[in-house]
Amino acid sequence: MARWRGTFAVGAGSGLAGVLIALVLLAPATAVAETEAAKTVLLLYAESRLLPGVVVVDQELRSALESGSAGPIRFHTEYLDLSWFRDTGIEPAAVEFLRRKYAGHALDLVIPAGPTALRFALRNRAAIFPRVPMVFTAGLRSMVADIDLPSDVTGTWLVADWPVNLDLILRLQPDTRRVVLVYGTSPFDRAEVGGVKEAIARYGERLELSELTDLPFDDVLKKVAVLPDATVVLYFQLLRDGAGRTFVPAEAAATISRVARVPVYGLSDTLIGRGIVGGRVISFREQARRTGGLALRILAGERLGLMDAGGPEANVYMFDARALKRWSISESRLPPGSVVLYREPTVWELYRWHIAGGLALVGIQGLLITGLLVQRRKRGRAQAALTRSLRFERLVSDLSNTLASVPPGEVDAQVRTALYGVYEELGFDRGSLIEFTDDPRVLRVTRSVTGPGVPPLPEKLAVERYPWALARLRRGEVVRFTALDQIPAEGAVDRANFLAIGTHALVGVPLQVGGTVFGCVSFASIRPAAADWPDVLIQRMRLLGEILANALVRRQAEGAVSESEDRFRLVADSAPVMMWMAGTDSLCTYFNKGWLDFTGRRMEEELGNGWAHGVHPDDLQPCLDGYRKAFDARQEFVLEYRLRRRDGEYRWLVDQGVPRLALDGTFSGYVGACTDITEIKTAQQELLESVALRSAIFASLYGHVAALDRDGIIVAVNESWARFAEENTGDTIRPPVGANYAAVLHAAAAGGDDAAQQAGDGIRSVLDGRWARGSLEYVTHVGCAAPSPISQTMPGVRPR
Repeated sequence: MARWRGTFAVGAGSGLAGVLIALVLLAPATAVAETEAAKTVLLLYAESRLLPGVVVVDQELRSALESGSAGPIRFHTEYLDLSWFRDTGIEPAAVEFLRRKYAGHALDLVIPAGPTALRFALRNRAAIFPRVPMVFTAGLRSMVADIDLPSDVTGTWLVADWPVNLDLILRLQPDTRRVVLVYGTSPFDRAEVGGVKEAIARYGERLELSELTDLPFDDVLKKVAVLPDATVVLYFQLLRDGAGRTFVPAEAAATISRVARVPVYGLSDTLIGRGIVGGRVISFREQARRTGGLALRILAGERLGLMDAGGPEANVYMFDARALKRWSISESRLPPGSVVLYREPTVWELYRWHIAGGLALVGIQGLLITGLLVQRRKRGRAQAALTRSLRFERLVSDLSNTLASVPPGEVDAQVRTALYGVYEELGFDRGSLIEFTDDPRVLRVTRSVTGPGVPPLPEKLAVERYPWALARLRRGEVVRFTALDQIPAEGAVDRANFLAIGTHALVGVPLQVGGTVFGCVSFASIRPAAADWPDVLIQRMRLLGEILANALVRRQAEGAVSESEDRFRLVADSAPVMMWMAGTDSLCTYFNKGWLDFTGRRMEEELGNGWAHGVHPDDLQPCLDGYRKAFDARQEFVLEYRLRRRDGEYRWLVDQGVPRLALDGTFSGYVGACTDITEIKTAQQELLESVALRSAIFASLYGHVAALDRDGIIVAVNESWARFAEENTGDTIRPPVGANYAAVLHAAAAGGDDAAQQAGDGIRSVLDGRWARGSLEYVTHVGCAAPSPISQTMPGVRPR
């Protein structure tokens, strides 16, 4: 709340006007006080926000700061998930992200929650939030022993009472001879190993310690399932197993407790109710409460040095009554002040004094019994409501954890299981998931579960039949009624149609993501409800709707990606060419069926650079050099090389590759296609050899030989013709290649050369197809020489 400050200066005659002036002056001062009092606090968690301990600490810290602060608190929250990842490169990336994110923000306080977050904050404080005071919660001294804590850092220490818990185990089960310590492989999981070893060493040979760590979780379960008598399991923490799988520690404890042959003890209050017996456990709520007190003092301006807040004083004796009963441990042996949860009181414990009084007061027996029955019914209803609420809370929590990790193909099954669980738990008759469609007139019922004898909803519903309900859902509001007469007058159409499908009571929660409503989840009864549903239940139903909506959107998105990949593979496998794909590292990531059928090798043999195994040795290096050069330049390329076919024969391929680019232009690798061109290469070689052979034969012919086309143009001459023409440049009857020989003869004939006329007529008759066989002899003149007889052979004619 803001502090009021201002001054009244009301003199004579000021009256009401003076008061109003004073209030006007006072209001801006109030606004200034509120602005100045605002504080910014960064809550830093090293683990996932889904861990129960994180949830408890976060709620308690916020509550303590908001209720105890004189001014408003602005919270920033970061979840780093550091314990779930082994990669040491994650931390520098997280530091850079936080440095950039908070570079322009003034922080008043940083609260690291848990030992891993504390170590991260201390190591990187100068880079992310220098000179900002720090109050940590649930710190672990062993994890920061190598770091000097600055004077402006304080907080609460988390202390595992190993000696106290070992004494407690021997008190409850004196015949214990062996303690099996179960913990994971993350730094937090291993932080207390030395402490428990030191504590158990005090017992000498009375207690034997065994460790279950560095193993896959399934192997841990197998070992705890066959532990011998006189053994107990002491569970500390399991964020990551020996195989690198990550876990929610409370869920891991529940699984171990379920299969263990001996009792399981633990050291965290968040494990109570998960099957463990209990112990002297760390109260994360108390840790957070004490941290909140220190934080308020820092925000108020105090300078606190390192304190021993928290520690063993924040631990409590806490036990699960169901686990005590399972292992036959009497509650009378528990330490004084122990908290026992999940105890189911007997009728005698609840009503022993009433029953005794009833027996003593026989005269008023009838009235007393009536009163007891009424009281019992009320308490029974309250207890049943509480139990149902707790079960529903756990159902929603388990569903959230499950849907966050299941693959897209299993989302539908988990959604159906959730619908079954909710409608059975809350006593509904029908649970349905309804989604809007592209057709604004139709709703589609995608999933529906019903009780015995209750008909399911039809697959499609007409929008016009439920205008009132759909209008509320599209606004993000919950639709609920316990009887049809609760529907207002504007919902008359809805009332009639709800009656037609047998619905007399209903809760409908919108499915929305990012403010967009795309359907609803509804639970209906075929009879009016006995009482209205409480607001807390409706809030949980809203949470259920958000969980289902996120799961469905994620399934749709991941399913679309998978469908796109499957479609590409189908097209690629159906293509008549050999196709391949490579990633940004130039290594091949995919080959289609055509390639694998050609090479006769398996996909895993070809991936990476395995495909090069089949390239001809003479072509391998040029092929790789060409590919790498194009890859570095992000350019298209065309390569020719020989690849070994499955029958051992090398075949010539032409390989064309092009870069793949994402929608934002980011380079994603290469895609390419190969075509077998062996027959084309063979045909080309044969053609070259044929042309060479014809040229050799033509050149070796005796005499002066020229080849004419159909128009009489000289297309080739042999060496003898060419030499004769060079030596006798004045001979017009020996023109060069490209000249029209028929025209030359015709010109010579026009000049009175009868021999040229005779030769020209003969050649024309052959070109026109009128000459069959024979030869033509005529006399030509070379310069001033005497006439010389020439034998001109026609195409297709042998000389006489």
